Amino acid sequence: MQFRSSISTFNKTIFFSIVIMLIGVTYPAFSTKDILSFIIVATINYLSVVLLIWILLHTKYKIKHSTLFCVSGPFNKEIDIKSIKKIQNHNGIIVPVTWKLALNSKGLIITYNTYDDIYISPSNEEAFLKSLLEINPNILILNSENAF
Repeated sequence: MQFRSSISTFNKTIFFSIVIMLIGVTYPAFSTKDILSFIIVATINYLSVVLLIWILLHTKYKIKHSTLFCVSGPFNKEIDIKSIKKIQNHNGIIVPVTWKLALNSKGLIITYNTYDDIYISPSNEEAFLKSLLEINPNILILNSENAF
C-alpha cells in the first residue's frame, strides 16, 4: 500500500519561492562577461532546483509485507514494522527527530527499535495507521485524533 506525503500551503510557497529565487539568481551571472562563473552558478542552481522538485514530487511512504519504505527524493529509509514501538502526532515546525522525510508540519513521529525515530506526514493518516496496526497491533498510538 502506498501513501503520498501531505504538503502544507506554507511549505509549497517556500519550495516555489526558493526555486524562483534560484532561477532568478542565474540571470545576473549570465549578464557578466565571465562564462565560467555563469556555468558554475547555473549548474549549482540547476542541480538545487532539480533536487527540490524531486523531493516535492517524490515524497511517499510504502508498506510492503512487514516493511515501511519512506522515500523523499534521494533520501530513503526502511523500517521493519514489527520494530515500531509507538507513533505520536506532532504539529509544529521544529520536530525533535533524527530523520524528517515529510513535507508538512503536521505529521507522525514513529519510534522504532530502541532509540530510532522518524517524522513522516502521510496524506491519509487514518488508513496509514490502520495498515500499520494490521501488521503490528502492539504499536502504541499517542495524541491521536484517530486512536484505535
